[in-house]
Amino acid sequence: MKSFAVIIPFILFVVGCDSTPRPVQADPSFRQVRETMRNQAVAYPTTTPFDSVSSQRAAYIKGFCKGWNVAIDQGLGAFASVPDAYQQTKELTEAWKSGYKDGSLTLWTLAERRALETTKSESSKSQ
Repeated sequence: MKSFAVIIPFILFVVGCDSTPRPVQADPSFRQVRETMRNQAVAYPTTTPFDSVSSQRAAYIKGFCKGWNVAIDQGLGAFASVPDAYQQTKELTEAWKSGYKDGSLTLWTLAERRALETTKSESSKSQ
C-alpha cells in the first residue's frame, strides 16, 4: 500500500510535467504602443502619497521613473533593487518601492488604453 501511495503522485507529477505549454503571443499593437512611449516623457504624478515629506516625495518620484522605464524595457512585475541612497531609512525605502510599483502600473495602464484605442480605430477603418 505504501508503494502505491508513492507511485500515484509520481505518475501524476510526470504526466503534469509532460504537458507542453503553448507560447502566449503578445498583442502587436500593445508592443508598438510601448515602443512609442519609450520616446515620450515620463508621466509624473502631480501629487504623491508622500507630498508632506520632501525626501520621501523625491524617493517616490525616483522610484516612479525607474518603474516606468523598467516596465517599458522588461514588462510589468520586473524586479529592480532599491538604490542605496533610498535604503537609509525604512520610510525612504517604502516611498521608493511605492513609486516604482505605481510607475510601472501607470505605464502599463496608459499603454493598454492606447493599444485598445489603436485596435478600435483600426477595426472601425476596416469596416
